Amino acid sequence: MAEEPQIRSVRRTEPRPITAAEPRQRPGISLRARVIAGYVVMLVLLLLVFGAVLGQLGQLRSDLALLSEGYLPLAQEIAGVASWSPQTDSQPGMIERLYRERRVDAWIFKRIEGHLERSRLITEAMLGEPLRDDDRASIEPIRAQVILALKVADEIQDTHALFVAAVENAPASAVEMDLEQDADDPGVYVPRLLDLERQLDINLRILTKRISRRISRVVDRTRAAHRDAVVFAGAVSAVAFVVAILLLLNTHFALRPIRRLIAGAEHIREGSFAERVPVETRDEIGRLARSFNSMAASLEERERALERRTEQLEEALADLRATQDRVIRTERLAAIGHMAAQIAHEVRNPLNALGLNADLLGEEISEGNTDDAAEILGAIQNEVRRLTEITEAYLSVGRLPPLRLEVQPLAPIIEELVRFQAEELGIALVEVSLDLPALPEVHVDADQLRQALLNILRNAVEALAEHGGGAVRISAAMEGAWVLIEIADDGPGMAAEHVSRIFDPFYSTKSTGSGLGLPLTQQVVGEHGGRIACISSPGEGTTFSIRLPVASPPEPDSA
Repeated sequence: MAEEPQIRSVRRTEPRPITAAEPRQRPGISLRARVIAGYVVMLVLLLLVFGAVLGQLGQLRSDLALLSEGYLPLAQEIAGVASWSPQTDSQPGMIERLYRERRVDAWIFKRIEGHLERSRLITEAMLGEPLRDDDRASIEPIRAQVILALKVADEIQDTHALFVAAVENAPASAVEMDLEQDADDPGVYVPRLLDLERQLDINLRILTKRISRRISRVVDRTRAAHRDAVVFAGAVSAVAFVVAILLLLNTHFALRPIRRLIAGAEHIREGSFAERVPVETRDEIGRLARSFNSMAASLEERERALERRTEQLEEALADLRATQDRVIRTERLAAIGHMAAQIAHEVRNPLNALGLNADLLGEEISEGNTDDAAEILGAIQNEVRRLTEITEAYLSVGRLPPLRLEVQPLAPIIEELVRFQAEELGIALVEVSLDLPALPEVHVDADQLRQALLNILRNAVEALAEHGGGAVRISAAMEGAWVLIEIADDGPGMAAEHVSRIFDPFYSTKSTGSGLGLPLTQQVVGEHGGRIACISSPGEGTTFSIRLPVASPPEPDSA
């Protein structure tokens, strides 16, 4: 009786909870808060630079507009007035010359009046815009001066008209002699014209100086504003640059522990569970480092527990293997005993018959009956031959010859086997069909494989012959790295309890069978590194499938 295997019970050990050795620290400023604060500072500085530059650009635009749309056009108009200003003097013949050029002077006075009127409109437009206090305080006197010059120009124009009318009404002799007369004398208006022209000239000089000073002042102010904007933007940009450098350094040192965490994780992945990382901060990375250390300690404890359980399992496996060896030896002894009993059963009765026939042979020889003696001797020889075959069949189970493997195709082996059995197949009314496509070669011992296939084919033929014949189909195909051989018949099939035992030695469903054919076939297939299986159901036939590994291609010569 086989001994029951003894397996040691393995107690499952759970890792002990790990308690933090260091006291719980108060959380510091988080990395997220520091990074956000740094970027907020950078954003504020950039907004300051943008606001300052935008304000300075607005002021520059206002000053440039004041220059381009105010002072410069005003200066051009005043310069136009100065270019058209008449030069009247009290030389002899003045009245005649003024009268002769009266039309030109009238046209000039209109041009002067036009320039001054446009100057007045320019100053009023300047005052209508939002201005600084000093600009407004400077433009209002200019406007008053322009209005005054405009009045002087009107008076000049009016006086000139009176002068022309007086000359046209005076006697020609008086005009020619340039005599001074009272009311209607043209000479009365000449001093007035000279005085008004001097007043206009003085006003133009005053306006020119004031406008020049304002232009210089605005230009200086624009330069100063530009300089201040550059200085302010440079200073704030320098501060922003320093803050960016500090933020970069802060981020670098804040993220440096992450590289240590990555290195620690790589060591743990390689199996070094004793790895720990230093906890340097109290932010998220510090908490992550503490969690990493706790995880590493937990994994290390579990690894120790797993090693202990592995050692226990190895000890249990060693005991199991020892028990299995004892069970196998016991089963082998039982098989040997069963084989011995089978051999004794097969040989005992023929030996008794041989003994009786030997006695009869002696009697016939002593009596001289040679014919009867020869017949008895032939029967004895046939029985000895049969016993020899029986013993050889039993002995072949334990002493299969070594395989002589060769790389060769399967189709010729199967075709030769069917041709060899053609006569027997015809007698049993069994028709065999082949489906053997071109397949890769395999490592096989052709003789032993042929014998294994013959055992399966004979079983199929015997099962079909009992039911008046039938069909057998032998096919081959690729199945991954295997060559699949199937031998299928349409016979009566077998029940499940018979299918599960057909590869057991000495088991047979036939009264004349030894029960060794299929076990020998299984042994041959196993020696080839293959697998054999059987599928059968009552009334649906039987299919044997054999899988043999494909021969690997020869390695190229290194030379």
